[in-house]
Amino acid sequence: MPDYKELEKNVCYVIKEQHVKLGYSENARWLYYPLSALNHLLGTELDIPGMEEALKGFFDYAEERLGPGSVTYKGERFCLHMDPKASKYVHECVPDEPFLNDLVDALAHHASMDEVVEVFRKHSDKVHVEEADNEEFDMLVYFEDGEPDPFVYCLADEMGHITYHRMIMSELEERLGK
Repeated sequence: MPDYKELEKNVCYVIKEQHVKLGYSENARWLYYPLSALNHLLGTELDIPGMEEALKGFFDYAEERLGPGSVTYKGERFCLHMDPKASKYVHECVPDEPFLNDLVDALAHHASMDEVVEVFRKHSDKVHVEEADNEEFDMLVYFEDGEPDPFVYCLADEMGHITYHRMIMSELEERLGK
């Protein structure tokens, strides 16, 4: 049986990020995950039909907190349809993330790449910084011990404006073909 705790934590963190970036609203959410990321979060090695079934179990597991939900998929990409109750739960019960608040604030004020890296270093002395070897982004930054944030941040300098895409390490490795 899958362990749903990490997936629930990830879902809550993604919704919290949306609140930080866009402001709180009690709306339904659509969260997208590749099959490999879901297998990583659930500690499984499921195929597409198995994952669809496991995600139905996730919604049963988390319904009291996150409300009812459903899952759809196209190829190996799954969409979790989250009830508005999930947004309300995250707003009321999930603590603020100081690192995420600082990062979004720095990016809103057009921080340089070095200033963005300093936001990471403000929150930990265990920060991994690596030049990216692809055309999609310029730098990979993450907390080596996963604290205070478990994601890999793929930073890109788009005409002087730093943007990011964040993902779990297994998703990055799949995307880069590692």
